[in-house]
Formats: sequence, C-alpha cells, structure tokens
Amino acid sequence: MSGAEARLLSAAAAGYALAWVLSWVSLVFSVKRAAPWIQWILVAGLGLHAGAIVVRWVSIGHPPLFGTFETALAGAWFVLVVTLLLLRQAPGLQPLALVTVPAALLIGAHGLLFPTKAYPLTISEQSLWVDLHALAGWLALASYIVAFACAVGLLVGLRGHGAGLSPPGLLDDYMFRCLSLGFLAQTVLITSGAYYSFILFG
Repeated sequence: MSGAEARLLSAAAAGYALAWVLSWVSLVFSVKRAAPWIQWILVAGLGLHAGAIVVRWVSIGHPPLFGTFETALAGAWFVLVVTLLLLRQAPGLQPLALVTVPAALLIGAHGLLFPTKAYPLTISEQSLWVDLHALAGWLALASYIVAFACAVGLLVGLRGHGAGLSPPGLLDDYMFRCLSLGFLAQTVLITSGAYYSFILFG
C-alpha cells in the first residue's frame, strides 16, 4: 500500500468515525439538524475512500479485485454507498449508520490484517466476467448488511428504545428492498461465476 493510499484511507476512516459519532448524538439528543451533516461527511469519506481505490488501481494496473485486502477495501466502500443512497431516500433512517458504519470499518480493518501488496493477475483473472462477479458480490454484501441494520432498527424500535427511528413500516419496507437487491446481486454473482468456470474448465 502506497503512502498516498494510506493517507486517503486514514482520512476516510476518520470521516466515517465522525459520521458515526454524529449519528449517536443525533439519536440520543434528537438533533435533527445533524442529519445533513452526517450525509455530507459520509460523502466526503466515500470520496477519499474512492480516491484510495483509484490510487491503487493506477499503481497496480488493474481493478483492485484480488486478495483479502482489496476485497475489504472495495466491500467497505460498497456498504457505505448503499447506506448513503438509502439515507438520501429516507432521511429518517439516519440511525442505520450506527450499524453500517462500524460494519464497514470492521471490514476494512479485517483487510489490513492481510498483505497489502498487489499480485500479478493470472490469465484466467483477466476477464470482465471476473469483474462482474466481484462487483455483484460486493453489492450483495452491502445490501445484506444494510438489510441487517434495518432489522436491528426494527427490533430496537419494537422494544420501545427506538427514539428517532422511522416507523416500523418504513424500516420493514427498506429491509425488504435491500434483501431483494442483495438476492438479485447474489444471483448475478453465482451465475457469472458458474458461467465463467464453464468457459474455463468445461
């Protein structure tokens, strides 16, 4: 991992942590004005995170798709992209960041436990089918994590501790949407992997 990549990721992680703290403040003290700030901080963090991905892409000469570190790098980004898209659709779901932001940070931290150096691609890995397979996998992961966050919010709200959460019906609706998106993405993941394996091995 280059110095520029490390600095961008550190700044992104700091932004994510700040968004998480503001989400707690917004929930505990019912500070509704914090919601736009949380979204903009997430946007800034995602921009820095995307910058790190681009820096790595340029330095290694191919999309960062391989190895645990690169998988975690992209997976964490996708989790927060889906989170942000959901928050822009329904600002009342702001507390979901309390679950999805730590999940993304844990995914990223897990990747750092493994070597961060790039490996040359084999011939079989140089295919758009591999890219599609990986993208579908990250989208499925992100959708399932956000659906899990909706489920947590729904359960907490049902137990009477859900101050600041949206009505259960809204959480249920978005949980269903995220699960549906995850199921479709996982279908693409399995289908593309199976088809490309057929091309390679018969």
